[in-house]
Amino acid sequence: MNISQVRDLAVKLLGLYYLITAIAYLPQLVGLFTISGKDKEFITHMGFFILSAILPAILYFIAAFFLLIKTSFVLRILWLHEDSVPATPTTLTLTTGISLIGFFYLIGSLGGLSVELYILSINREMWGSSIQYKYLPNIVSSVLSLICIIKARKIAEFLKSKIE
Repeated sequence: MNISQVRDLAVKLLGLYYLITAIAYLPQLVGLFTISGKDKEFITHMGFFILSAILPAILYFIAAFFLLIKTSFVLRILWLHEDSVPATPTTLTLTTGISLIGFFYLIGSLGGLSVELYILSINREMWGSSIQYKYLPNIVSSVLSLICIIKARKIAEFLKSKIE
């Protein structure tokens, strides 16, 4: 297998993982219909509960769609300038791995990131009740994963210089 086939296979396997994760989120959506109408916290913050339950599943389905069906589009985004610049196989392998790890964590943190941004935008009283959940780490992991995707080539060259 050449590098482009390995990248294609890796992106499709990542897409399969996200499809399975999206399907695993579906049973939690049933919980929205079992909450008692008398539950004051649910009624007060209904938008937050619905958003936090539905948005991750939707984002995982969208990610799975792009990774499984629009694979060439994703490959062009992740490895935009790879074909134009000569590189050693070690650098290409490291770049591929770093980009996929960054993409994995980016998609994994988008659901929580959207809920965190929703919390920050609507009501500061909800901050205290949401601290028990994954709070600001989703913002940090989203930024770090974007850095991994955008600067994968430079990170790979840095790691290669430290390995050799």
